[in-house]
Amino acid sequence: MGGQHRGFGLRSGQPLGASSHREARQRNHRHFYSTQVAPLAAQYRLDEAEPILLLLVQARSQLPDVYRDLAELARRRGCLDDAHRWQSRWLSLPAEDVKQLWHQACAAEQQGSADLAVERYLQLLQLDPHHLGALERAVALQLRSGHWTMALPLLEKLLEQQPDHPSHLADSAFCALMLSKSTQAEAYARRCLDASQSSSFTSSDLRQAQAVCRAVQARLIQHDGDEIAALQLGERAREEASGAWPISCILAPLYLNQHLLPKASDLIEEALQLQPESAKLHILKADLCLLSGDLQRGFQELQWRCTKAIHGHQHTLPQWQDHQSEGPIALLAESSLGDTLLFSRYASWIQTQTQRKVLLYVQPPLLDLLRCSLQPLVSVLPHGQLAAQRQGCLLPLLSAPAQFGTCQEHGELTKPHLRADPELVVSWKQQLDCHEDELLIGINWHGSALHALSEGHRSDIPLHLFKPIADLPGVRLVAFQKGIGSEQLHDCSFHERFINSQPMVSQELRLAHMAAVMQLCDWVVSDDSGPSHLAGNLGIPSLVLLPERPNWRWASTCEHSPWYPNSRLLRKQPGKGWSELIEQVCQQISAHRLPRRGV
Repeated sequence: MGGQHRGFGLRSGQPLGASSHREARQRNHRHFYSTQVAPLAAQYRLDEAEPILLLLVQARSQLPDVYRDLAELARRRGCLDDAHRWQSRWLSLPAEDVKQLWHQACAAEQQGSADLAVERYLQLLQLDPHHLGALERAVALQLRSGHWTMALPLLEKLLEQQPDHPSHLADSAFCALMLSKSTQAEAYARRCLDASQSSSFTSSDLRQAQAVCRAVQARLIQHDGDEIAALQLGERAREEASGAWPISCILAPLYLNQHLLPKASDLIEEALQLQPESAKLHILKADLCLLSGDLQRGFQELQWRCTKAIHGHQHTLPQWQDHQSEGPIALLAESSLGDTLLFSRYASWIQTQTQRKVLLYVQPPLLDLLRCSLQPLVSVLPHGQLAAQRQGCLLPLLSAPAQFGTCQEHGELTKPHLRADPELVVSWKQQLDCHEDELLIGINWHGSALHALSEGHRSDIPLHLFKPIADLPGVRLVAFQKGIGSEQLHDCSFHERFINSQPMVSQELRLAHMAAVMQLCDWVVSDDSGPSHLAGNLGIPSLVLLPERPNWRWASTCEHSPWYPNSRLLRKQPGKGWSELIEQVCQQISAHRLPRRGV
């Protein structure tokens, strides 16, 4: 007799590799299915094929048709749990032809498995690159999921087949905008608006596509600085739109950027109803809550950014799980230098609250200052040493307010927590050589170039506007300005009012040294930039000159920062210049001449 059969027809004497064996078994299963099951299914006698289907399951068949048929049988009998189990198995095995892949993708989409549906649509497109339905559905799912990078190439394929389709052009404009491809977004929007004039599509589709394109153009106009025109066009887009999305997603940043908080809130909530997992929308909501003064909720929403930010750091630590983990807590400063200075106050506080060792991992420029301020209670280490920590858990520093509460719940968090190195203070006091009867005022007038690129409204103030401060009796100035903006010192009309050692201060870039100089100041007057945060964390009386719409760290209306009780916030009013704030600064300093700070 011949050798024993294996896997529906394969003889044991046939030597095959593992891959070849699987392929042969799959061919046998397919042949067995097509000859034994398919004829019964065609005659609506699928129940008679059930023993054969179960035999194929027992043989661990990878043929998706088997599990699709078993799911259908279970549905007919009302066995919904079994139907769901068989269907999940069916969807997990990609079919080998276009028709079945289409059915799988549609079924996955119907049951809410968007990622799996996209995967099947893309596999279908590998077999048939011009399948219009698969292209359209894959694009729709990618847009709703916020996968702009993957959606745009698919949209370009759609436009190859339907170059004047207004909805495809509008989606392309939207997608390009989300990817910050301004020129491309404008081109698609213009093509859509031009093509729609002679289009044969339904009026509702045209109206929605036009509304999306006007919303895109509104965002582009705002980026160019014309806020009034942007707002007008955005309002028109909202009126024309028949649905909330993607209009709400496009326009929410526009209203938030202009601090129209109630409208921004409505749009964000509309967009989140259709994109509940959108990190971009949750971060917008975080900004909205923080600007409105709802710190706890704002920091909870900010977790969407914190979780993403730590992925670039090498470590093997599990993330903090609400007091359940053991061992030391690694606090990772994953944001800007200013945020690290602000929220480093949590390090020693968390250690006291949890009675667990805290290690704070920060950017190298902050090491000396934070070590002087926090050690020996808290160990302050550079980012690069995080990979060596083997025990405990990881908590992003900006997650600390969400996990442990904010200064609104815990008043002790408002206390200034940084201090300058006493030896550096003594050294710089000798270098500055100020007379005892002089009032030393530190100033800063220009934010960083990187900050200006990331914020919608710059807070830069021309240096010459600070002259009334220099003219106050008994005042000497020290400039903390670094980089861009510092060149204004050369042509300053009140240059003689700066300390003699200003060149030495201007060349000093070490933050610990700047803290020592600032510790010697009676006041600090600064725009919204690093020195204002440093002064606040050191507890030095300061006056912060804010633009009409500052970022969330200063909220939107309060006179004093919730984090910096010694800082008074002076807000530029609509239609007014910086000179009015400088006048308020002079009044404040004249009314509260403080004794010299220092060692």
